Amino acid sequence: MKIFDFNTSPIKDNLNIINNVSNISNISNISNISNVDENSNLETLKGIINPLSWDKNGNISLLSLYTTSGEDIPIINKESLKKYSKYINKKVTVQGEILEQNEDLRTLNLKHIKVIGL
Repeated sequence: MKIFDFNTSPIKDNLNIINNVSNISNISNISNISNVDENSNLETLKGIINPLSWDKNGNISLLSLYTTSGEDIPIINKESLKKYSKYINKKVTVQGEILEQNEDLRTLNLKHIKVIGL
């Protein structure tokens, strides 16, 4: 019988990325990111809004867009939980600014959202 070793699993790496994103508000250059410049290039993506992280009480602390290409992109807007929780598990088209945090992590500063399916 093969024993699952969490410490060598790719799941551990993904959880480390999620934990880093959960603390993303501590990154100084992202603190004022919710104001997207109207002249910036916004990308359009399709996917499903999902919870990505929870606090110790089981409340959602971070949302993401799971894209049609299989990428889970954390939504980093300051107001994302209040404003976008109603879209959880809905198919959406979004426009926003994609920010490269590092080679393994892209985040989404969401500007527009439209439900395209349930």
